[in-house]
Amino acid sequence: MINCEFEKGQMILYEGDIRQSIFIVKYGSDKCFKGIKEVKILGSRDFLEKAVLFNTNRSLSVTVIEISICYQISESLLIDIIGEEFRKLLFLFWVKFLLRIVNIWNYYLMKFFRENFRKF
Repeated sequence: MINCEFEKGQMILYEGDIRQSIFIVKYGSDKCFKGIKEVKILGSRDFLEKAVLFNTNRSLSVTVIEISICYQISESLLIDIIGEEFRKLLFLFWVKFLLRIVNIWNYYLMKFFRENFRKF
């Protein structure tokens, strides 16, 4: 694992790059672009894993908004630590994370409806 520091305006990843590492944002914020369209903003604890997870090239470019410190974990390190099946483990983690987001969203949606539509 490598601790990387990026300056404002610096590119971290380019769309179409061959995947080699997962990046986890420790500090700072970064913009993600698909072509010229801004897709999302990353902050602390966000990570860029999709290309490694799905064994594809990078689907986004990422540029630094403010100084960012990221952990870079190489694909080879993941294989050394977890084994050749690391993609399956990461995929399960990813699905679990998405399900947690859906559950949180569902909780607040139901709370909103209970509070705002009691009269009906």
